[in-house]
Amino acid sequence: MALPDSLRKGASPDAPLAMRLMLARGQLPLGFSDRLGVLAVLEEDPDPEVRRAASDSWASTDLVLLAKWLRDSSIEAPMLNLLAARFAEEKTLSTALVVHPNAGAAVLVRFVSSTDPELLERIAANQRVLVENPEVARALLANPLLETSVGARLRSLIGVEEEAEAPGEAGLEYWEDSSETDTAEGEALAGGAQFPPDLEIPEEFSTEIPEELLVDQEEEVDFHKESLGDSTNIYKIIQTLSIAEKIKLATLGSKSARKLLSRDSNRLVITAVIRSPKIREDEVVPLAQDRTTPDDVLVYIMTRKEWMKNYQIRLALCKNPKTPLPKALRIIESLGYKDLRGLAKNRNIPAAVASAALRLVARKAHH
Repeated sequence: MALPDSLRKGASPDAPLAMRLMLARGQLPLGFSDRLGVLAVLEEDPDPEVRRAASDSWASTDLVLLAKWLRDSSIEAPMLNLLAARFAEEKTLSTALVVHPNAGAAVLVRFVSSTDPELLERIAANQRVLVENPEVARALLANPLLETSVGARLRSLIGVEEEAEAPGEAGLEYWEDSSETDTAEGEALAGGAQFPPDLEIPEEFSTEIPEELLVDQEEEVDFHKESLGDSTNIYKIIQTLSIAEKIKLATLGSKSARKLLSRDSNRLVITAVIRSPKIREDEVVPLAQDRTTPDDVLVYIMTRKEWMKNYQIRLALCKNPKTPLPKALRIIESLGYKDLRGLAKNRNIPAAVASAALRLVARKAHH
């Protein structure tokens, strides 16, 4: 999200700690947009005190005032996406978010499993987004609480004659037999974002990178504390790199470097991390479960059949509310009884996923 230069500098890890704490605690007079944008930056701050203060500020946000602010038609999509991700369970904001003129698929998909028929009808009224992203429409049609007449109009709109089919029984076999069409469906549900083609990587870094960043160490270092070389740690080194240099480091660097770069604010850098030929399955698990992971990275993970054979990756995707709903409903078929029970009680995932887990628990218990 765009921030004024003064705020971006004030929220930078290079800014004085006192300044970052004041911003994180909301002690400076800022408008809603700037304040929330700053909090989004500071909740990834290297200092734990700053991160805690930003988290506390998020928790104390006045939702009534925020809902009124959302009436501003100039609010841009990245801010709406951020608020939908953070406040998906808050009924105070749900209507304001789905009816906003700049709300896209990334916002609507978070509410298609709602138990509020009126909210579902408002989502169905956003014909432009649903036509451009038919997988969002199909996910909405799969909600049994959608009014029959609204569902009929929606099916006519996107050219679907029958109700979306229930999750299949194929379980893991689905991922072994899936075709490239599943990737296209997932991309549509992720907001129409196309996963970038092979990245152009510069031949050389313009900044000399210590060899330690390119070689995996026997023991992973804490990149905020452990030193490399004389006094320079991994975190400080990466802060000096350009986007192109971060992309190359994400592709060729060590596990420690990839771990830090996976939290970078630039989507292309995270893309380079997940596409690195050196990445291991144990690194994919936290990316699959992290709610801040870009939608198209989750889609890419689901296209890698060898990764989808990993139980922990499939479980992580089911726990991530950003995983496209139709995909989550298919993956869940392959999970074990204990994990299904946990998902059925999980309030941080879409209601449709939790309900599907509950049905599977009942089925497995019966057999």
